[in-house]
Amino acid sequence: MKKPQKENQSSLQRFKATGNVDRRFLWQYVARKLKNTIPVAHVSSVVSILLEEMATELVTNGSIRIGNFGKFFFSTIIPHNRYNFHKFEKVMSKEHNILRFKLKKIVKIFLVKKLDLVETFKETDNVEEGT
Repeated sequence: MKKPQKENQSSLQRFKATGNVDRRFLWQYVARKLKNTIPVAHVSSVVSILLEEMATELVTNGSIRIGNFGKFFFSTIIPHNRYNFHKFEKVMSKEHNILRFKLKKIVKIFLVKKLDLVETFKETDNVEEGT
């Protein structure tokens, strides 16, 4: 049985299509900015160290503020009734913390002004209404 072939897309094309940054794209971007070649392991280790430092700061302080952009913080979700489809009964959920991000008001206003709802949520199927 043959394996399905992967689409041969560059990292930049995938970034433009999905908006997600993968490890290869980040590595290529850093290498281009520094105008030098860098091993992939170095870039991924620096990113992992940065994420570890952010996690420890978040746990100790409860929030991380990014100047003129926003902040990450923990928010507590209170317990409430949910319906369990497996047991067909209502159960009480547990109290837990979730990580939230809040934009600064200036950035939020700027993004809302630049957002084109018609282009963002355009219909993909052009099916005519039949009788």
